[in-house]
Amino acid sequence: MKKIFLYPLFFVLLSAISCVEDKGFTDISNSKNLRPVVSLYGNQNGRYSSALQISASEDFSLTVSSSVSNSDLIVTFKNDGQAAVDKYNLELEDEAKAAGDTLADGSVDPDLFQPFILLPAAFYTIPSLSVTLPRGTRDVNFVVKVKSESLSLDEKYVLPLSIESVSGASNAVISENQKSVLAYIQLKNKYDGLYTVTGTLTDVIVPTITGFYPWKVALVTNSANQVLLYSVDAGFALRHLILSGTSLSSYGNVGVAFDFDPVTNKVTKASNFLVDPAPRSRSIELDPTGENVWNPTTKTLKVRYFLFQSGGTVKRTTFDETFTFTGSR
Repeated sequence: MKKIFLYPLFFVLLSAISCVEDKGFTDISNSKNLRPVVSLYGNQNGRYSSALQISASEDFSLTVSSSVSNSDLIVTFKNDGQAAVDKYNLELEDEAKAAGDTLADGSVDPDLFQPFILLPAAFYTIPSLSVTLPRGTRDVNFVVKVKSESLSLDEKYVLPLSIESVSGASNAVISENQKSVLAYIQLKNKYDGLYTVTGTLTDVIVPTITGFYPWKVALVTNSANQVLLYSVDAGFALRHLILSGTSLSSYGNVGVAFDFDPVTNKVTKASNFLVDPAPRSRSIELDPTGENVWNPTTKTLKVRYFLFQSGGTVKRTTFDETFTFTGSR
């Protein structure tokens, strides 16, 4: 199985403001020379991630902000197109090479890096390329309507947008470094979301290893009916956190995946998404005696599963966990 690992952009959530050191933010806060400064916010890196339901048409919104103006401001946007996507992919390739994610010939390992593609024009509509910031208003939304039923889970779509012009006040200026956003469009299935995990963990090989509960995680869509377990508490890593004595740790080369029956919402399979080389060969298997079901009303998942090693001959750890939904990604 080809395993694509998405870099931190995979879980960037919308932030209405950037860090206070950011030039665009401080310009707006200070209203330098009393000139309205207009910005387009993703996060502090000029990026935005929107996770949309599969088989639905959904909207996502970017935040347009300005210091207070004495008149209405009309902000007009443009699509920066393929050139912006190519530039970003080259930056990511350089980062991957610097991290050593390369093959013997020095090229980027395709199993560890997947480039973004420009969101096709047929897959979205923008009601208007201009929005109005009324006098005295600091924030307004810029809306994009995405036809998510047309998207493929095998692709990483990005829509590069930037502020092209501002009118309505002769002294209005566009923020120097907050005028562009790379909007990464993700798909998510109904099991996708942020959860708090409680439960028990029993390790028969090392009894001093116990569960790290309550534990904040994200179940992230990997296919229409599969999610991967990412640890929010570990910086959004594909890891199952544990306590080794009193120290926070995790099982090496273990990334938990759950598959569901979309009709019954029963967990049909638990597996290790990562490859653990022989002779340890760690694997994950579902315990059929568990409840193993996601409740669509409460969005609570109850699941029981095992960690095997030594090529599947040693049942090392039993997990009996409840995932309580806390919000959308």
